[in-house]
Amino acid sequence: MATFIISGSRGTDDPTMATLPFMAAKVAKEQGHDVVLWLWNESVTL
Repeated sequence: MATFIISGSRGTDDPTMATLPFMAAKVAKEQGHDVVLWLWNESVTL
């Protein structure tokens, strides 16, 4: 089992790019990995 740090910086102005970190985190978690989701810049408002 690995630990993934996934970074997101896009906000609601770009919904497609804002969704990608959450999708990647979900898949990694479903595979049994630990996930740290690091939101910064505009994504903090999500």
